[in-house]
Amino acid sequence: MGLLESGLVSFGERHIASFMKQLLDGLAFCHKRNFLHRDIKCSNILLNNRLVIRICACCTHLHLGEECEIRHEQK
Repeated sequence: MGLLESGLVSFGERHIASFMKQLLDGLAFCHKRNFLHRDIKCSNILLNNRLVIRICACCTHLHLGEECEIRHEQK
């Protein structure tokens, strides 16, 4: 059961706006470094007790080379 499903917390519009901004900023950070996350879903978005978002699933991304060729990064 996830945090929201537990009913122990509820988030207002300001929280949700902050989460979306953090998520989009995180994806922009990856894209600027030529990494494309291939598995964005709720279970790959972590939220800590300070309401800071982290994007995880390190083995499900693509590195886009300078020539725009796609290489799968597997670690």
